[in-house]
Amino acid sequence: MGWVRAVVFDMDGTLLLLKVRWGDAMDKVRKMLGVEGRFLRLVRELWGSDRFRVFSSVVEEFELEAAENPHVYPGAVEAVARVSERFDIGFVTMQGRRAALKALERAGLLGYAKVIIARDDAPLRILQLVEAFRALGVSPFQGVVVADKVNDVCSAIAIGAQPVMVVHGRFSPAVSDTDDLAEDLEALGVPIVRSLAEVPRVVERLAADGPELVTRVISPWLRAAPRQRWL
Repeated sequence: MGWVRAVVFDMDGTLLLLKVRWGDAMDKVRKMLGVEGRFLRLVRELWGSDRFRVFSSVVEEFELEAAENPHVYPGAVEAVARVSERFDIGFVTMQGRRAALKALERAGLLGYAKVIIARDDAPLRILQLVEAFRALGVSPFQGVVVADKVNDVCSAIAIGAQPVMVVHGRFSPAVSDTDDLAEDLEALGVPIVRSLAEVPRVVERLAADGPELVTRVISPWLRAAPRQRWL
């Protein structure tokens, strides 16, 4: 098996897509709580408070509606099934737990998960990944994170896990006139795949050949750093 013991998949945007009526959901949040801001910022700012419970409950009404009929990306079930033959599987999501369970069940993915971490459990992706690997009983240094957003990649790198970025459809590498996202990810050793069918092969290559540059260079430093003892 090599160094990889677990693979954590992001759910929404990576394996499937929930067509949540976000405009209506956030309008209802504003009317009930009088708060402004984008979804992820409000999750972070309100999490753990009574207002968060109201906020999350309102949003989950719309998530549950969308979870009845999730759009499952081609190859999602096959990719997870193949990876699960060798590695423990976890899912993370910023959706509420009830909606996540329903969407995964409808997609035929629920049975592969040893752990599911939702926004009920942690408000930030980096904390969700820590909790997922902890629940799986492995160090992040022994894990691969498969996800679709730069935030997921950064969170994986920060805890010493190896990220794999999945891109569905359009990809815009130019963040600014002087930056190039694709080049930066390549320099960090982050594989970019354009199809979930590629994921098992990439994970198996990583397991056989060793982690990419990011975890070769950063993980030893993280292991030695006292501030990382909570991992």
